[in-house]
Amino acid sequence: MKKICALVMLFIALALTACAGADGKSAEPEDIGEQITNIEEQIKIISPEPVTSEQPEPTPDAAPLYEPGIAAGYGVGACCKTVDRGTEVDIIGEDEEYYIVLYEDTELYVEKRFIRDVNAESPKERTAYAGYGAQLFVGPYLTGEPLEKPAFNTALTILDEFGGLMIVKTKKSEGYIDAAFVSPVRVPWSDGAYNSGDSGQKSGGSAYTGGTDGGDITLGNRRTETAVPILLSARYEPKSADKLPARGVILADGTELYLGIVYPGDELMILSAEGKTAEIYTPRGTGTLPRWAVLLEDEAPYDTWNGYASYGAKLFGSWRLTGANNDIRLNTRLTVILETDNGYFVQLSDGRYGYVDRAAVSRTMIVIENNDEDPGAAYPEIGEWTEPVL
Repeated sequence: MKKICALVMLFIALALTACAGADGKSAEPEDIGEQITNIEEQIKIISPEPVTSEQPEPTPDAAPLYEPGIAAGYGVGACCKTVDRGTEVDIIGEDEEYYIVLYEDTELYVEKRFIRDVNAESPKERTAYAGYGAQLFVGPYLTGEPLEKPAFNTALTILDEFGGLMIVKTKKSEGYIDAAFVSPVRVPWSDGAYNSGDSGQKSGGSAYTGGTDGGDITLGNRRTETAVPILLSARYEPKSADKLPARGVILADGTELYLGIVYPGDELMILSAEGKTAEIYTPRGTGTLPRWAVLLEDEAPYDTWNGYASYGAKLFGSWRLTGANNDIRLNTRLTVILETDNGYFVQLSDGRYGYVDRAAVSRTMIVIENNDEDPGAAYPEIGEWTEPVL
């Protein structure tokens, strides 16, 4: 700044000198104006441009090319990432069967059964026994090829249990098992023996309930904003979470975190729909859905049909047919609304919705002969039937 002032003074002095001619007379007014103009131009040349600290507003990224579609699945999460057992998260809200958690500064959904309060005690390690049909899997969703099929009455070391699942260890492997296939005691054969082995296996025995899960977490009472659902549906509005954040710990390896939960009719921006999954775009990120849960704009909806509950039918809240469930009475009438990878989404005659195993649905009523104990089981009272309205 001092250098600039000195230069300005120098130019002014030169201008005053130039104003007087050789004979000492002042120049004409127009000559003085020209001199002043020249001085101003010189000052502009040596003066630096002002520097501003304000940066231009960034241009928001444009949405990628997508194909419009709608959700067909009910209560299906759009998975964006997975986390492992022991990961701690802040629980900032809840929405029915899900907690809303803060993970890496992003609000996401996770199933309640996969979270426990960090201050809660884990179940103590103990021994239990494999029931008929028990299988160990590498992940908590019990999909893919099983790690092991332990024989009936095989001793299992229970490392943890939650949400209808157990983490168990055998002599061969360690993995996840459906708690319904585990008995707290060895189940004897009809001859009183307790042999382990595949031959003549019977039932799974008395199963555990699955232990404590995230449903036992107590939240506070200060309002916290919930995560924005990825889709806007007239039928689905998340409950406000008037809660204080609680600290939770993830209980299973590969636990899925969701951008949001979709329901039938929700509008989707589909990036790809090849294979068994569909990738969708949202302003909060990209996620994946099962392909059966997505309906492209040019695809026809599933053709619904009526059927009946078969032997051992159970109604699940999860499309993976794991976790909490309720028994369905034999021959209960139901409407199959959608087919999934491993079963159906149905509405029962009493109005309840849920997912059932494909083998648990019959297209015809099952007739039971010589049913003295429960003669009404074959032809139960089903009442007035109306088609479901979604």
